[in-house]
Amino acid sequence: MQPRTLVAAMDETFFGDFLILVLMDLSSGYLFLEAISDDRRFDTWYEKAIPRLKALGIEVNHAVSDRAKALIKLAITGFDCPSGADVFHAQQDISKWLGAVLGRRHAQTKTQLETAEALLQKKTDNNLAELVQVVDAERAYKQIKETRADYHENLAGIAEDVHPFSFEPKNINRAEQVISSLERRAQVFEKIAQSQAIADLKQTMNKFRNQFDDLAANVETWWLWVMDILTGLSVDDPTKNCKRPITPIFYFFHPALI
Repeated sequence: MQPRTLVAAMDETFFGDFLILVLMDLSSGYLFLEAISDDRRFDTWYEKAIPRLKALGIEVNHAVSDRAKALIKLAITGFDCPSGADVFHAQQDISKWLGAVLGRRHAQTKTQLETAEALLQKKTDNNLAELVQVVDAERAYKQIKETRADYHENLAGIAEDVHPFSFEPKNINRAEQVISSLERRAQVFEKIAQSQAIADLKQTMNKFRNQFDDLAANVETWWLWVMDILTGLSVDDPTKNCKRPITPIFYFFHPALI
């Protein structure tokens, strides 16, 4: 029987006091492994995952996970394939660093503006102090609102950057473009942190930048997979090297359908 190759994702989850190892086929969402364990070491993962995959005739050609050392080793040593970083954890780290603080400040400045406006309405005379307070509160609220919108746009943009096709007309994304786009996001996050005086105590941006190659590997592996299929189909060079996402080919090879 010919082995089936696929892209897998693995992580640990918790259900009450139980630690559960989960291995999933990304194209279908099928769970190959869902095993209760006492630990999440490489040896434990290997002993549970490899026999299961062999029994099903499965070969993993790309494995996606967070940057836990055991899972990276499972991909490279256990599955003998590249290890890609998952987008969720990359975004989650940034959210924990900036999102919570910006959310609190947005709520605080909104409350301060509402309080200042209510106080001004209670005054029957034109009190300059209350008027200045409203103007300052409006300025502060507008600034944090714009900053928070910029943060959300770039946080969501990470997922766009690691897609094989760019939103730019006639462009595709390869590893170089992915890394360049992610670096622009990182610089925006750093400017937001600087403007809001939010210290990066956990070195979140260093951790984010250290994942660039692994995030780009997902896109590069996808393109290698597509090129391999097109070569097997004897597609002519003009079609294979086309820079524009032709609708039928784009649909057939869309990442969600892998």
